[in-house]
Amino acid sequence: MELEKTRSGLEAKFYDLVQEVLPSTGLSLYEMEYNTSNSTLVVFIIDPQTKSAVIEDCIKVDRAFSEPFEELDWIPENIRLEVSSPGVYRNLKTREHFEMSEGERISVTLKKKLDEDLDLPKKVLKSNKILGIVKEIKDKDIVLNIEDSQVEVSFENIKKANLEPEL
Repeated sequence: MELEKTRSGLEAKFYDLVQEVLPSTGLSLYEMEYNTSNSTLVVFIIDPQTKSAVIEDCIKVDRAFSEPFEELDWIPENIRLEVSSPGVYRNLKTREHFEMSEGERISVTLKKKLDEDLDLPKKVLKSNKILGIVKEIKDKDIVLNIEDSQVEVSFENIKKANLEPEL
């Protein structure tokens, strides 16, 4: 799992542009992807207060990019901008994503199973996929409440993680 994404080239320039444009909208960047093969910039936004984004937020951000896209010479002419919410089951890829998820239920796919000495049901210990409530983010670990037990999971052992709300 990559907690800090390294960006280069056009993706780095787009990232800087997004960081300049978003503050005027009152929204924050959740994640950004630039696909060079089809010149698509996908910007996932989030309202820091509600931890979500609605269609009006996406429209506001799309409009905020109109002027820079028309004026900046380095932006490809055939660029396509997509603005979206990260979704209810959003992926957790950065430390900030995990921090924003404190108190929430998440699904974690592990690279290797949990230590069998933990006081957890066997079905949890035998699975590479666990559900837990985020209790704390430490330097190299995340603390989850799983089946009324506190379990530390190393970020290095996380293959994939996402919100898993009880709807």
